[in-house]
Amino acid sequence: MNKDVIGSVRAAADRATARIGSSLHVKGDISGDEDLYIDGTVEGLVHLDGRMLTVGATAKLTADVVAGEVMYMEE
Repeated sequence: MNKDVIGSVRAAADRATARIGSSLHVKGDISGDEDLYIDGTVEGLVHLDGRMLTVGATAKLTADVVAGEVMYMEE
């Protein structure tokens, strides 16, 4: 297998994205080493040092955020 393909597969695996769906409510701290997409409600701390947080159009955040990048999606 081509080394470039292997590198691309590893890079994609390293950038896994977790998701909090629109019907979920999280109260407390969230921390991790993967990207996170939030559509639900989060109250607390979101700590994704060096990773991307995507805030969906239906998300409700009352949270302190530490992330490498934050993107807001609009309806």
